Amino acid sequence: MYIVDYELNVFVANLTTFSLTRLINLASSLDKLRPADKIVRVMHVNASTRKMFIALADSSLIVVVDLTRVTLEWKLPSMQGCGIPLAITSDADKAIVAYDSNKLVIFDTINMKLHDWTKSNLDKMPQNFLNRYNRDRK
Repeated sequence: MYIVDYELNVFVANLTTFSLTRLINLASSLDKLRPADKIVRVMHVNASTRKMFIALADSSLIVVVDLTRVTLEWKLPSMQGCGIPLAITSDADKAIVAYDSNKLVIFDTINMKLHDWTKSNLDKMPQNFLNRYNRDRK
């Protein structure tokens, strides 16, 4: 089990021995963060790739931590026009982020870039889908 504390230290918890081992301090790896920006909004761990995705309160900041090499691997490109990230999931080579605007963004985690599907389809989502359950209806 992984735990992230209020200073953005990432720990692995051993439930057999009831011990915590600190893996990395993300705050030292990131640019200046305001205290409120350190709040973790969404976190996802892919057990097969051993990658942790963390979306912070600053909605433009989503980071990828390689738990095998214990390094900050990538800061995902900012998608300011999409809103606030609500959910993240991943497979071996992609990460999908769902935003409060109902937009879905796919990132290519192998090449560390925006996936081609997102580039060609982000602005093609139907308005009735984007407005469904959206608190910012127009």
